Amino acid sequence: MAIIIVSTPPDIKNSEYSAHIIEHEKLSVFHPNENAFLWNNVNGYTYTTYTEYHLPINHKNFQKKFINHLLSPLDQNVFEKEKLRIKEELSDKWFYKKAIEFFGQKYFDTKYSYGNVEKIPFEECEKYHQKYYTKENILILDEKSPIFEKELSIFPDFSVH
Repeated sequence: MAIIIVSTPPDIKNSEYSAHIIEHEKLSVFHPNENAFLWNNVNGYTYTTYTEYHLPINHKNFQKKFINHLLSPLDQNVFEKEKLRIKEELSDKWFYKKAIEFFGQKYFDTKYSYGNVEKIPFEECEKYHQKYYTKENILILDEKSPIFEKELSIFPDFSVH
């Protein structure tokens, strides 16, 4: 297994919306069947400051192909399809999301929304993708990767003191 991590901070609306919809869009395009997140065991997870992609195999060729796919431009047709898919998911307000919004507000010192479903245009998500989906902003972890603290320095320190 390999994990690809992309640093994805809150977007222009102070939410995870842009990062989350890009995660959906990339998995949907890469696996165009209806259930993108379960097909072929490739999964994606979006958190407050980063997005993870879990690859079931640790082959360098597959990793390279998938990373090239992540770096490729967004597809507006898939983006529009995924907006409908995640709208309900992001508007749900269960405890986990309330806790994330609380800590997001504390750390970002502003109103933070886990899943702000206000309309963020495709063009804004495109800018977000171009800014954060770069080779320099991607970390690959696998069973053979040494994990050094300096490699993880692209992520903000949110440790509790």
